[in-house]
Amino acid sequence: MPVSRSLEEITDLPEELLQDPTWERSGHTISFRDGCRVPLPWSGDHPPFGFTAHGIQPWLPQPEAWKSKTVAAETGDPDSMLTLYRTAPHSDSAAHCPPCVATLCLAAITHRCPRLRRWTVVSVCREPVPTTDRDRPGRNGSCSPPPI
Repeated sequence: MPVSRSLEEITDLPEELLQDPTWERSGHTISFRDGCRVPLPWSGDHPPFGFTAHGIQPWLPQPEAWKSKTVAAETGDPDSMLTLYRTAPHSDSAAHCPPCVATLCLAAITHRCPRLRRWTVVSVCREPVPTTDRDRPGRNGSCSPPPI
């Protein structure tokens, strides 16, 4: 099982760098999204980690600690988050999804351990997707997962 080494939300951004419209509309009292909009680290040992050309700073600062989380650093590491995402089933592959979530805007990933299986369902749908108890994997109904 891959070790969780994902990029964390940055919670200590300087106020003068915040750009989220919520920050502006709230009169600088609510910081909502900026901490999870920091540019992705691609390569290198120092910010901006290949995100912009040398000498150009991105709109939000990247932590120095991200040098071990760049795409270049995680490529080839079988336990990296990058490998986990690259090898996860794609949302257009209905064979990996229970029937209740085999749509273009929902993806389901099966997590299997020796005696346990669970589904992670991710939605990028524009509208809420109604569900019932029948829609939950493991319950009686069309979404009961196949045996392990």
